[in-house]
Amino acid sequence: MSETQLQTAPSTAETQLTRFVELVQGIDAIVWEMDAVTWRFTFVSDRAFDILGYPVSQWLNEPNFWQDRILHPEDRNWCVNFCAIAINEGREGEFQYRAIASDGRIVLIKDVVRVVKDECDRPKLLRGLMVDITNCKDSIYGVSTEKSWQLSCERAAGMEVETVQSALRKSEQRYRSLIEATAQIIWDTKAQGELVTPQPGWSAFTGQTYEEYKGWGWLNAIHPDDQPHTAQAWETALANRTLYQVEHRLRQKDGEYRYMSVRGVPVLEADGSIREWVGVHTDITKRKQVEEARDRALAEAQAARAELHRVFMQAPAAIAITRGSNHVTETANQLYMQIVEKRDILGKPAREAFWDLQGQGFFELLDRVYASGEPFVGKEMQAMFDRNNDGILEESFWNFVYQPLLDVDGKVYGIMTHAVEVTEQVRSRQEQEKKAEALTQLTEALERSNRELDQFAYIASHDLKAPLRAIANLSEWIEEDVADQLSDESRQHMNLLRGRVHRMEALIDGILQYSRAGRVPTTIETVNVSTLLDEVIELLDPPAEVSIILQSDMPTLKTQRVPLQQIFMNLINNAIKYSQRPDVRIDVGFRMGKSYEFSVTDNGQGIAPEYHQRIWGIFQRLESRDKVEGTGIGLSVVKKIVESRGGRVWVESEPGAGATFRFTWNN
Repeated sequence: MSETQLQTAPSTAETQLTRFVELVQGIDAIVWEMDAVTWRFTFVSDRAFDILGYPVSQWLNEPNFWQDRILHPEDRNWCVNFCAIAINEGREGEFQYRAIASDGRIVLIKDVVRVVKDECDRPKLLRGLMVDITNCKDSIYGVSTEKSWQLSCERAAGMEVETVQSALRKSEQRYRSLIEATAQIIWDTKAQGELVTPQPGWSAFTGQTYEEYKGWGWLNAIHPDDQPHTAQAWETALANRTLYQVEHRLRQKDGEYRYMSVRGVPVLEADGSIREWVGVHTDITKRKQVEEARDRALAEAQAARAELHRVFMQAPAAIAITRGSNHVTETANQLYMQIVEKRDILGKPAREAFWDLQGQGFFELLDRVYASGEPFVGKEMQAMFDRNNDGILEESFWNFVYQPLLDVDGKVYGIMTHAVEVTEQVRSRQEQEKKAEALTQLTEALERSNRELDQFAYIASHDLKAPLRAIANLSEWIEEDVADQLSDESRQHMNLLRGRVHRMEALIDGILQYSRAGRVPTTIETVNVSTLLDEVIELLDPPAEVSIILQSDMPTLKTQRVPLQQIFMNLINNAIKYSQRPDVRIDVGFRMGKSYEFSVTDNGQGIAPEYHQRIWGIFQRLESRDKVEGTGIGLSVVKKIVESRGGRVWVESEPGAGATFRFTWNN
């Protein structure tokens, strides 16, 4: 083929196609095509509207259009039978019948029919030509009188019965072969519906033997739930001598049910009575599965939509949707409507519905989001809002989002507002900030006071100790100067004087220690408690008669060394001083709970329960200073150190049973 021929070939094909279409549409008849299984039109030429008045779309879209709309009721049965036999035999033919036009006119039609088969030689399509022969003299309906109409109808019916009977006799063997070869189930029954002849297709599909399906046994292969409406459809078709059409589930030989579309046509005797039925079962399981999947998807979508609506309406946030550039409120959830319950907002523009927000920037934000398509997120935005619609503006705070809503083309058509009122939280935080500021000021004042107290304690200690040391020195000088004149009683008084001076110095040191307890900053370090206790015992240097026993598995902590050392020194020193026994035993142990719990236990005289709280007070003593030397400050220092670090300290004791001092310490 030359290049010129190649270039002109498409043009020639297009020209031929155009000519073909013009030819079909120009034929003074209805050119049609129909599905051989469903009997539904797949093509109808435009002349259909001119001849019978029905639009082409109605021919194509309406099921059973030819049978129910076109055919005259008196011609319907034999016409349907004629076509059914033509399909089963695969033969061409022509026949005449009366058609009902859309305006009620009776139009005589000559229909030329051709059967088109598929690659498996099964009927696939019917194609034909409907010609209006109303005015033709050779029509079997050509006589215009009513009597002639009746005679013509009888003649047509007689001719058709004869044609049908002849066709049935000639095609019986071919029909049986078709039953065995087709993928569909083709069947025939007696006039009342019982099966009396072998049905190879039925048996192959259902697995029923002839003995099982003969008579009415075929009903047992139909799903029990579908048997009632199957029987009802059959009774209706039998009574009216019309097409039998139904859908039901049919059991395969493997036990699985398949959805089937059933069509049966009555074969009539000359007197119009039914001789037998011929029909076909077509498997529509895939179509049903698609429909069921569609229905499930639709139900799920509806359920999801209902759930989304429920969530939308019950959401713990105020949500509303506005539409258009004027931000007309289209819908809002319950919380949103509760907030604005005293004003009408639905169907109104934002500037009209929320007049009280004018000048606060909210409308400008809506305009910006609508124009840009970018969302806006507001945090703790202040709004002066007429909550009660009484003209009084109240301050409120909101976290909200203006989210643009896009259509399928990506254009903004509205805005969703999602708002949560945080007025109480903001006010609470503001109050907390005020309290925090006051606390900061108080802390700074306290720190200044503590610094001044430390300075005062240091100065007081220095200023108080200086004269005390002078008194002690002076007493020694006097005693040396008049040593030969002093009596023993006077020397005792001098010793007592110096003892009181030393006691005062110890008291001043104790007060200074107490004032600093828990406030002196020290670094966190790794502290082996066993090693720490060894150092404490070495510093205390207890008498030989004192036995101090340490628990073997003392922990290692990340903590401040000095405060923990002060606690152990005070507790162990107290146990030594107040035991008043020749065989003093002190046990130091610990146990693990939510925090470390340490204990110092002695075998001394014990403490009565009524003094368990009193002993922790400053300057509180259970023995006189002349009997046991001490300041009465040691346990107060212990309590202050422990509690300043979030711990707890207490004593467990009974008179005569020793005492156990316990305290907790965080790692």
